[in-house]
This record gives sequence, structure tokens and C-alpha cells, in this order.
Amino acid sequence: MLRKRISFKTYEERKEAALKILKESAQIKAFFTRIAPKVAKFDSPFEIINALAEVLKCEDAEMLSLDLHNLIDKYPDVTQDHLTQLIALRGDLSKSEVRDMVSYVVQSEQTKNRPPAPKSIFSQL
Repeated sequence: MLRKRISFKTYEERKEAALKILKESAQIKAFFTRIAPKVAKFDSPFEIINALAEVLKCEDAEMLSLDLHNLIDKYPDVTQDHLTQLIALRGDLSKSEVRDMVSYVVQSEQTKNRPPAPKSIFSQL
């Protein structure tokens, strides 16, 4: 999702893609829960996929900033480049708007004093 060179043109396209991502993620998670129930109970990559889909699904650009803050709070190892690619995928903001929004969110999150968080899959991308 973060490396693909696609861009959605409308909110409806974004919403449809996000809902499809959420549905397929739930199906894959259910499959792994059936075959390995004990392993599936940790904070899995499927939660990250759901969080990314929610950012795509967001209709209001103003609320997008809040979604990005939540994403960084939950996954502090997400990079500025990851966020930029995700927002650019939406297709509803200019490159400068994307850059400004991501820059603002990352800077405001860096001022928070928080304990070190465990690394997520973002540190491996």
C-alpha cells in the first residue's frame, strides 16, 4: 500500500478501497486465528493495516491530521516518508499540502515525552 504508485480520484474510490482492505484483512486474520489461535492474540500487523485503511477512508482533510496523530501514537516508528506516501495515495491533497501536514504532525509528536515503544512492522519497511 505504501509503495504502490496509485492515487485515488474521489472520496468514493478511497472509501471503497479502504473497506475492501478492511474486509480482506479481517478474512486473513480470521484464517490465521483458526490455524494458530494462540499466536493470533498479539498486536498483529492486521491492526496496522486497519489503521492505514482508516486514514485512507477519512473524508475530511481536517480530521486527517487527527488520524495521523493517532497512527504515530500507536506506531511511533512510522517514518515521515511512510506518512507522506499514505497521504499522497489519497489523491485529494497537493504535494505541498501533504508535506506540510506530515511535517506538522511529526514535529508536534516529537515534542511529546513518552517512554520508548516496541518496534512495529514499520521499522522493517
